[in-house]
Amino acid sequence: MAWYSYAIIAAVAIAAVGLLQKRNLQVEHSTEYVTLFSAAKLLIFLLLFGTKIEWRVTAEQFVWLVLNGMMLSLAFYFIAKAMRRQEISTVMPVLSLEAGLVALLALIFLGEKIHGGQWLGLSLMLIGTYVLELRHQTPGLVSHWSPRHIFDPLRRLVHQPGGSFAIAGLICFSISSVLDRFNLLRVPLTTYLAYLFTTMTIFYTLRFFAIKEKLVVFQRGRRLLMLSIIAIAGLHLLSNYSQAKATALAAVGLVIALKRLSTLLDVIIGGRFFHERNLMQKTVASLIMLIGVYFVVAT
Repeated sequence: MAWYSYAIIAAVAIAAVGLLQKRNLQVEHSTEYVTLFSAAKLLIFLLLFGTKIEWRVTAEQFVWLVLNGMMLSLAFYFIAKAMRRQEISTVMPVLSLEAGLVALLALIFLGEKIHGGQWLGLSLMLIGTYVLELRHQTPGLVSHWSPRHIFDPLRRLVHQPGGSFAIAGLICFSISSVLDRFNLLRVPLTTYLAYLFTTMTIFYTLRFFAIKEKLVVFQRGRRLLMLSIIAIAGLHLLSNYSQAKATALAAVGLVIALKRLSTLLDVIIGGRFFHERNLMQKTVASLIMLIGVYFVVAT
């Protein structure tokens, strides 16, 4: 299977996770939820691939694998902190910069080169994602366009509480993505995922006990929530696995760019970031992203 097929599967799976998690996080926005989610994903992974995992690694590989897991854990933590302090439509455009930052870091530290047509596609996907996520704060972006609108979310982010958390999350996500590629060139896929999920589970478990939050998910009436967590963990595992397969085969910047199609899927399926009045903005952004996808895959 081609690398972009795995990346698109990762995008679809993570988009489904976003849609399913939306309701859960409205009623169970807690460290308990994240801890159980991480543990469920690790358990499912061990049940499916436990016999194929090679835990024995060198000391150097162990350090890089744990660092990878820590960066990803911190990224989720920082973005959650940012979203609790301000609107999601202000935070998400920052994450749309991940693909470009990852491509730059991979070029510097891994020597990965992206061809001209792929750079064009990557740039178009970044632009499309950014336009897609400019919501209430910039109404009528397409019909009343002004250059000052482009940096509105970032300007607000700098001056609002939680802005530093969003930027820290972007940096941690980008570093983690580059470490994905670095580690996958040195250890088997199942070993990489095993250390990633184990590190994240330990991180959130320690944080859960540190803040002394009560475990309430097993109380009466919470069975449906627990089943939902298991289902979401399975989908997230599929996304992680597919992204890792793609990252092992292609430049990580391109993989992250295609994975960011999840934003477009969330908008189309769930209307997560838009109201109907922004239909023209949504259409233009989608067209830009799809043209970008063509150049990334075809060149």
